[in-house]
This record gives sequence, structure tokens and C-alpha cells, in this order.
Amino acid sequence: GGSAWQHAAVPAVASRRLQASLIRNRVLLRKDWWVGAFGVALGIGIASWMIAAQKEVYVSQARMMVSGKINLPDGGSFSEEMSQFMNTQGELMKDEAICNRAEAYVRTTSSETPVSKVSLHVAALPQTSIFHLVATGEEPRYTQKFLDAHLHEYIATRRAVRTRRGECAAGGCDGEDGWV
Repeated sequence: GGSAWQHAAVPAVASRRLQASLIRNRVLLRKDWWVGAFGVALGIGIASWMIAAQKEVYVSQARMMVSGKINLPDGGSFSEEMSQFMNTQGELMKDEAICNRAEAYVRTTSSETPVSKVSLHVAALPQTSIFHLVATGEEPRYTQKFLDAHLHEYIATRRAVRTRRGECAAGGCDGEDGWV
């Protein structure tokens, strides 16, 4: 019989401890409520300042399909291995010279558009010959015009390379196959 009485006493003791803890916490909350309120207000203030201090960022996106096949003057064709081709074209799209030419083009053709720094991200879509290009910048018109100019400069560079390779394939140059 003694063990049953001890088991009944344990929950009663635990219940009294819980009540005492709740009463103590209620007293502390009534006394120091302002600490919690100050912490919440400080957090909201810092978050608001961080949001207000951020600059607006504009995004312009494009997709471009590329082909690795080059038609030769004698009617034949040349095709690169796909993974090497995609890596090469991805690096060419990010090339600093193409970016500089695109920037110069926008500056000369759209002098009224404020210039801003634009970052360019290029990614090949898996299992395709399509590239996704994303330009981000602080000025919406400049960002879009830069991406458009970048696409045109890339296409012009590709045409120049293809023309050069076609000349090389026809025997017109000595080992300068990789000219860009």
C-alpha cells in the first residue's frame, strides 16, 4: 500500500512546482515587460532600416538557342562535341570584350539612358542548346538595353568566328582555328 501513496504524491509535488514556476514568471513578466517590447521594437526598426537602405535591382532576362554546326564552302559541315561546344559558348557569352562592346554600344546609341553597373549571369539549360541570360542592374532601361546589345555583340562575334573558321576550313589560314 505504501508505494501507491508515494506515486500519487509525486504528481502533486510536480504540480506545485509548476504552479510556483508560473507564478514566478508572471511576476517577472509584469515587472520587466518593457524588455520584451523594447527587443521587438528594436528588431522591427533594424529590419525597416535595412529594407529602406537597399537599392532597387532590375532584372532583364533572355534565352538564346545556339548551334554548333558550321556549314563549309564545299557543302560539307563541321560539328563540335556538344558539352565542349556549350562550355565554349557559355564562356564566350561572359567574355569581357563582348561586355565592353555592348556597354560602348549602349552608351553611344542611348546617351539619354543613365549608365549603371550591370552583372551578367549565363547558364545553359540542361539537355538543350539553349542559354538563359540574366542581367541585373540598378537602372531598368540600361539593364535591358545592355542585355539586348550583349546578345547582338555575341551574335556578331559568333558570325566573325564562323566566317574565320569557314576560311580556315577552305584552306585560307595556317592553324589559327581558335581566333576570336
